[in-house]
Order: sequence, then structure tokens, then C-alpha cells
Amino acid sequence: MKLSSEQQLKIKEWIDGGASLSDVQKQLDSELGIRMTYMEVRFLIDDLNIELQKPVIPEPKEEDEDDSELMPESVQVSLDRITRPGSVISGTVTFSDGVNADWSLDQMGRLGFGCKIEGYSPSQEDMQDFQLQLRDLLSRKGMTGGL
Repeated sequence: MKLSSEQQLKIKEWIDGGASLSDVQKQLDSELGIRMTYMEVRFLIDDLNIELQKPVIPEPKEEDEDDSELMPESVQVSLDRITRPGSVISGTVTFSDGVNADWSLDQMGRLGFGCKIEGYSPSQEDMQDFQLQLRDLLSRKGMTGGL
């Protein structure tokens, strides 16, 4: 499939505007009527020599008195009502800086951890707090071992 220069320019504008590959895939379908797989979009972006925007990782703000009410004081761990496929148990965690992430425990007892902010790494204190709360949560659910 050959794209017109107008279509190529449109794709470049989307990427420059911060669109991800998934966003470009959806916009190609909805706005231009072009259906492509995620991998085809990735190759297209490479062929057009367009560089993807790197996601901005929010820097922790210094706490103001007003911000302290909005931000959680510690790590908060919760369970999913419906366990994710391939997991024995799963849930979400909100770290003390307000960043949310998903976690899951598989049948082998391996902990899976995923965050939408690429490259994000919680503080060591937050990870320790997360692990302690998760261990407590699992203990209350009758699950032992693992962590």
C-alpha cells in the first residue's frame, strides 16, 4: 500500500502531537479508512523516518500543603474484582507519588508488575511498602508463600 504525501504528513503530525503507535493505528482506521496491524504501523513509521516522542515521566513535586491532601501518603494496594487471565490473583497499586501500576501473581508465584509510564521506577521504600501490603493482602486471602 502506498500512502499519499498528504497522508504521510498527517501521520507525522499525529506523532509530533504525541500519538503512540496504537493511537496512529486507530487514527489511520477512523480518519483515513486504512486498516493496519500494529506491526505494520511500526514498520510504516520506520519507513517514513519518523521518530516517536518519548513519554514524559513526571518528576515528583515538592509537597505543598494543598498537594498533600490530593496525594496518597503511602502505597495503596487493591485487588481486582475479576482476576486477569493467566493470573492467580491481580490488582493495582498507587505509589506515594500518585503513579498507578498493575500487578499480578501467576501460578508459579511470580510477581508481574506493569506501569503505563515507560521507564517509571518506584522508590525502594514504596516497593518495600508494596510488598509488605501485598503479603498482608495475600495472607488475608489464605494465600501464603510467594513474596
